[in-house]
Amino acid sequence: MNSKFVLLVLCVAIAILLSLLPIYPLLVEGREISSAGESLYQEWRFVSIPEFFNYAQFARTAWQDSTKVTYALLAVIHSLVLLSLSWFASRGLSAILRRIKG
Repeated sequence: MNSKFVLLVLCVAIAILLSLLPIYPLLVEGREISSAGESLYQEWRFVSIPEFFNYAQFARTAWQDSTKVTYALLAVIHSLVLLSLSWFASRGLSAILRRIKG
């Protein structure tokens, strides 16, 4: 029992230490604006897990802010289409059931 606990603690410690090492690949996209114009670039970086989550949180926040209105509009349109399709389907199903009954 004691050796299993030591092994568990050792595994957790190794996992924590590995997460702090900059060994995880990350594709970073950037934009530079100069007098010659705008240039976009991509580069691979090796980062630690905390840095990776910071980049991911920034990207998620920026993406959500820029698409909030678009996805709200798409949700409304999707709901209206789904509602109208279900209405037509229920009318068709009730017509079929009426023909079967009588």
